[in-house]
Amino acid sequence: MKTILLLDDDENIQSTFSMALRHHGYRVIEASSGDEGIELAKQHLPDLILSDISMPGKDGQAVLQTIRQHPEL
Repeated sequence: MKTILLLDDDENIQSTFSMALRHHGYRVIEASSGDEGIELAKQHLPDLILSDISMPGKDGQAVLQTIRQHPEL
């Protein structure tokens, strides 16, 4: 089963995407902040990361820059 890490600070959007992805057979890991998402990515090594661009704290661009610094991700 493919794993998707979903990063979004909006609970409604996160819930909607998560439900749809699970319905299509994906394992979904959810995070509501960039820092939490990076830690979960390191722990679970997801096949795909879907991230909101605009989040408080580390936004989607900062998450991408951090992920690019870790070759295992």
